[in-house]
Amino acid sequence: MIIVIHWDIITSEISPLTPPPRTSTQGEQQRLAMARLFFHKPCFGVLDECTNATSVDVEQHLYAHAQSLGITMVTISQRPALLQYHSQQLRLIDGQGDWVLSNIISKKSSDAQVVVEVDGA
Repeated sequence: MIIVIHWDIITSEISPLTPPPRTSTQGEQQRLAMARLFFHKPCFGVLDECTNATSVDVEQHLYAHAQSLGITMVTISQRPALLQYHSQQLRLIDGQGDWVLSNIISKKSSDAQVVVEVDGA
């Protein structure tokens, strides 16, 4: 059972010496949103800058886990490190409606690094 208590309902009963509730950072909120995605396991998720406030290693763990759950990810991001979790890239070029759709090829190199190639970019 989950009980939700809204802070504004109980503030009148709290003494002025009680510290205010800790607010979540943007990175914590983004990790929580990804946890919701994992819990619901949809066929696909539209992720708009959903990890820009997390570290790169946390971001990679989140995307790898979503991939392992079979969730197709449609990602809006400026981070090239996320290319390895996708099979295609749609690049919007000039704000005038021009775009390029490219295939993404991810390979592991001999030193276990992921090498990403984008066709037609």
